[in-house]
Amino acid sequence: MTTDSTNEHSLRSRLRELVRLTAGYSIASFIGPIFTIFLTPLYMKVLQPNDYGILEVAITFGTLMMMLGILGLNHAVAAFFYDGNDMHGRRVLSTAAVAGVSCSVVISLVIVLVAQPLASVSFGSDQWAILLYLSAFNLPFAVFYGMCQSALRLRMEVKKANILAILYLVLTFGCITFFVLGLGAGVLGIQIATVIVTVIVTIAGFVMTRDQWVWPSPALAQPLVLAGLPLIPGTLAFWAMAYIDRLILPLYNTSMTDLGLYAIAYRLASMLAIVIVPFQNAWLPLALSMKDDSSAHQTYSKVLTYFVAGGLGIALVLGLFAHEIFLLLAILIDKNDYVPASPYVSLLTYVAIANGASVVISIGAYITKRTAALGWTTMMGAGINLVLNIILIPQFGVWGAVWATAIGYAMVPVVLYITAQRMYPIPFEIVKVMLALVAQTSLMAIGILNETGDLFFDIPFKLFLLVLYGTALIMLRVLEPHELRTMAQMLRQPRTALAAVMRK
Repeated sequence: MTTDSTNEHSLRSRLRELVRLTAGYSIASFIGPIFTIFLTPLYMKVLQPNDYGILEVAITFGTLMMMLGILGLNHAVAAFFYDGNDMHGRRVLSTAAVAGVSCSVVISLVIVLVAQPLASVSFGSDQWAILLYLSAFNLPFAVFYGMCQSALRLRMEVKKANILAILYLVLTFGCITFFVLGLGAGVLGIQIATVIVTVIVTIAGFVMTRDQWVWPSPALAQPLVLAGLPLIPGTLAFWAMAYIDRLILPLYNTSMTDLGLYAIAYRLASMLAIVIVPFQNAWLPLALSMKDDSSAHQTYSKVLTYFVAGGLGIALVLGLFAHEIFLLLAILIDKNDYVPASPYVSLLTYVAIANGASVVISIGAYITKRTAALGWTTMMGAGINLVLNIILIPQFGVWGAVWATAIGYAMVPVVLYITAQRMYPIPFEIVKVMLALVAQTSLMAIGILNETGDLFFDIPFKLFLLVLYGTALIMLRVLEPHELRTMAQMLRQPRTALAAVMRK
């Protein structure tokens, strides 16, 4: 067998493995966005605008505490996990878990000490300090739960990871519904439900991963922390890109209604997580495990092309049919106040595509263990996002925030590509990626600008645009004929693929 044929066989094998793992992680990831899209209208229907604002501030603080508490270790472990045997991997996980929980306990104690003055400034009353106390109690459990998920993902135990994630989602939906609708406990009930769910799933996660925990290694603690710390600015930058516009918009007299429409549009765009999140969970461990294969570079290159082409196709569906999705949602919840949010969705879908592309492009930084680039490139994107928000929001309101968000996120993979290529050159098919992007954005613009509101015209027209996108990928040779044959062959064996997922 020649070297080329060997590499081709290895590439196909790795792609099948990636598809299998992505399909496995999709089970839980499909349910998550569905819960989110229904919980958000539930919040807005039951809570008063003031209460919803308090909830957003509480979520903002909770997310920030989590990012600081985990020290970037949930990502750093991936760079060290495959450097030795099975016992080495267990020591890496155990050491990272101890370091993360220890740090989170310190942060929780600090929050408890400053909770009342912080609540007075942030919520306008120290009576809401209870929300910060609950977040502080919740933090160590949330950090350990995150490490349990990392352990399952790195060992590619798809079935257990799905069970744990689905348990978390079902408990969250059930508890929040009980406290909000059943008891009418409002924001406090949501926060209490969050703590209860986190404690339960942390215990469940420990039980599922109990064979992974060994005595931590002091020798691994320092390199793990040093690898994780450079990621903290990046995670904080992601936090800023996700939340900073929520703080700036009210400063320029944006109403709570408009802010709510923007938030809901953002959540609908996050439905792309059905595909993106399982891909991210599957890709990084697989990519690192094959770094010494002769076909690794070819696989890395093809995966970026396939991801961008496929992801943009799904984004095109979501962006074009956002209006129809909101109309359907209005029927389900007997409330049509959210339909005006649909125009924002098209641009916001690029957030998920940019995040997924960054994961593929960043593989060189993980292989060389120079993870600082992941942090500062994201910080640069957050800086661009902040500047654009300040410039655009005063003139264009919510649309300014939408454009600032899309551009800020899009800049991250661009700069990360330039940086990562200097560390670890990979022959990515950038021309094909750009051709797919130009085709998709052109068709998205045509569909949005020519929307009439007449479903009998709009739906067939949008379906035609989707067909044009697939045709463009073939005509522009973004997807080669032999690649299409390989994909068709994989699609003809769905039972085999599903069986492989369930066996895992």
